[in-house]
Amino acid sequence: MHLPANLRYRKPSLRQLTSATGQRWAMRRQVLAWLLTQHPHPSGFSCEVATALQHDQADVAAFWSQPHNVGGRRQLEPVRTVAVIIGMTREECYASGINPEALHNELAYTRRKLLQLQETIRQTEPALRDDGMLFAEYAEWHYERSRNPEYQELRKTAKRLEEQLFHGTRMERMSRNIVADECYLAVPEGVLLRDEILPGWGLLVIPPDGKYDFGPAILEQHATPQECLPTTRLHLVQNIAVTASDGLKAILRLRKGK
Repeated sequence: MHLPANLRYRKPSLRQLTSATGQRWAMRRQVLAWLLTQHPHPSGFSCEVATALQHDQADVAAFWSQPHNVGGRRQLEPVRTVAVIIGMTREECYASGINPEALHNELAYTRRKLLQLQETIRQTEPALRDDGMLFAEYAEWHYERSRNPEYQELRKTAKRLEEQLFHGTRMERMSRNIVADECYLAVPEGVLLRDEILPGWGLLVIPPDGKYDFGPAILEQHATPQECLPTTRLHLVQNIAVTASDGLKAILRLRKGK
């Protein structure tokens, strides 16, 4: 779409960028720039998109469609959705009223012990290996089925610590309700490390303040795909269309007729 010069995007001023709202929008734009580096490119995207949880918005959401032959006709079907939320500060990413540093130290210790026990389980319970993989180094293991009592107790401890860290946050709610196929948290550089976010979430890092060149966000960790229901996927796609339409109406200064 070719817009007249007076309606095209203009780089915001430093004053606009230094406000909290301006910084959040600048970060959204960098997340969108990252999405546009993906191949294939997303079929559609928008900002401030309502998810299946009505009170929780994704700062940025996108979807990918593929053609399918339905009754002899070529139709597009959404096959992948991505939801991204932005955490401006470290405190914004965690549950209120907790000491995240102490909990993270305990969680890191627990996860290290779990990895050590997984080595033992591979030797003592070889039946837990998934034989579907041809090469041993790529084999998946069903550690959750282990009969090792210490391992199972540590799994419970890790889950309890994660619940304390993230209970009531957007990350926790969106993860529990599987609002998209993939979920990402985007934060300014230095706010969080990859092992400090909810398992399964991807991490995007926004370059340091002061550059304002709107380059793409940096992918720090890929999200683990979830089993998103087709109806939930379609719900997010429709909401992307709604918010994109609202944005276009604002750009073109259109109003709804009475």
